[in-house]
Amino acid sequence: MEEVKIFSYLVDKILKFSGDQAIIKALMRVVDSPWFQRLRDISQTGFCRLVFPFSENSRFGHSLHSCFLMTKCMEVLRRDVADNLRVALIFAALLHDIGHLAPGSHSAWRAWFGSDHHEQLASRIIGETEIADILSELNIIDLVIELITEEKRNLPKFAYSLIAGDAWNVDRGSWIYTDGILSGVGFGLYNIDILIESICLVDDLLCFKNKRSSALLEFLTSRYAMYTQVFYHPMVLSGEVILKSLIKFLRSGVECFSDEVMRNFINAKGYMMLELKDIRINSESWFRYHLLRWRESSIPILSDLSDRLLNRRLFKAITVEPSSKDYYLSKAYDIAESLGLSSEYYVHLIKLDLSAANSISEILILDEETGKIKSFTGLNFQNLFHEPSEKNYLFAPSEVVWRLKLNT
Repeated sequence: MEEVKIFSYLVDKILKFSGDQAIIKALMRVVDSPWFQRLRDISQTGFCRLVFPFSENSRFGHSLHSCFLMTKCMEVLRRDVADNLRVALIFAALLHDIGHLAPGSHSAWRAWFGSDHHEQLASRIIGETEIADILSELNIIDLVIELITEEKRNLPKFAYSLIAGDAWNVDRGSWIYTDGILSGVGFGLYNIDILIESICLVDDLLCFKNKRSSALLEFLTSRYAMYTQVFYHPMVLSGEVILKSLIKFLRSGVECFSDEVMRNFINAKGYMMLELKDIRINSESWFRYHLLRWRESSIPILSDLSDRLLNRRLFKAITVEPSSKDYYLSKAYDIAESLGLSSEYYVHLIKLDLSAANSISEILILDEETGKIKSFTGLNFQNLFHEPSEKNYLFAPSEVVWRLKLNT
């Protein structure tokens, strides 16, 4: 959907349930801020583009779409949500991913710092930049930060559920739909309008009306398919494995080309050690420029790993049983070293937890005839498709994997 159409919809719907032009002006000021515009150069789907070439969408579009969905939710719930909370939810949906990093959002966080803290960085950006002034004028800055980080949990439970709940929320509802379309697989399609029309509140809990439960089932099936067929594709995972090896090598003390911001990222042991001016420069194009320079390096490991990311010379993956993983890993180490490849950077065993795809958290269904709430927890894709709860992948260059298979 074109940006102008999204904004036209937002303006129309927000004016209908608030009538406040200041909200519209504030929304546009946030979108036009350098911090939000930065999201145009932060990848939404990470290394999916190495397998699904149309997956080139950004966190900018995703954030706009999440805000779009929240506005639709607020239209449905307009009689049940206080005015200030309604406005805060719209801005929280817009800003929930402003703390993502390059390259590849979640992949970047795992590679740079081992775990993902983009919500905490988002609250820092919101509280310490010009965005703070904009939200303060509407008296919602504390509400927005609380919705994104959920530290105090003093707000109604449904508010957190709409932003980042375990079931359907505007964030997951957006990326499953748009990433499914742009990846070209078609798995992520579900009747998003019908699902939003089915939401309701019962005792501050987010519920879904039972007469529209088919849309909810479509969503859950789409979530499962997107995880297992797209995000957990072995070659998508391979891209992140190589990125982690590259950053680990950069932190080994090697002397190589890097600008000041890159040096700060390489030396940072945690995201709090970085200044916001460093975060603002961090982008996909910034990192790609460094890859292009590193590819020309005379340092073999640096040059080779950079070239692999630039030209899709990915590590191959083989599935290994838990009982034999140590045997395969030892063999792969020996083969890599015999080929002059450092096993530290070229052989990796990854345990993939499938719970995000398989598990169905509690979803509340409202029976409109009886007025009773039922818990929807019975669907489990792991049991339905007889899948394991985790998989072990061994990643290594093709010449290592070929010899490994030949020798075993």
